[in-house]
Amino acid sequence: MTDRSNHAIIDLFVPDFCQPQAVAIIVIGAELLAFVLVIAGANSWATGIEQLAITSLYVQWAALVSAGLLCVSRHLLARLSTWQSAVIAFSIPMLVNLALTLASHLLQNQGLLSGSWTTHSSLLLDLLRNLTITAIVSGVLLRYLYLRHETAKSLAAEHQARIDALQSRIRPHFLFNSLNTIISLVRDQPVRAEELCRI
Repeated sequence: MTDRSNHAIIDLFVPDFCQPQAVAIIVIGAELLAFVLVIAGANSWATGIEQLAITSLYVQWAALVSAGLLCVSRHLLARLSTWQSAVIAFSIPMLVNLALTLASHLLQNQGLLSGSWTTHSSLLLDLLRNLTITAIVSGVLLRYLYLRHETAKSLAAEHQARIDALQSRIRPHFLFNSLNTIISLVRDQPVRAEELCRI
């Protein structure tokens, strides 16, 4: 049962987000995304730096919480089919961003948050913007991870096929060499030949 679950986890195209290397990549990638989003909408350097801080906070929270949930749900995803795990892996960041946008609006309306990732007065517009960005980034990332995983599986299968082909070529030679050795010993050393046949 353990071997089967380990094989299913290895077969999963969603990487292990519990690893420190994966967390580092997520943090760097999220920061780059925040930087691009701020540059695209900044009017001046003064407002751009403030907006970068707010955007970075939001994007880092969204990315790390999503990665944490994917890490926790890894064993569940491994038991599902590829399309089911893809749907869940896509839905988790969407739900996280939905919750963060609602929380950000709520805190801003209560006066507990002076600056916010929410740039519009309308909650609907902010939800539309944040969820669209999340859907695009998540979709592209999951597609890349799936293609990378399938390529690695294909290369591993090709490598194993080559090894099997080489082994099938080697085995007859080993058998013939063993038989020739035994035949050469039959006349001169029959006892030794008999011992080799028993081995």
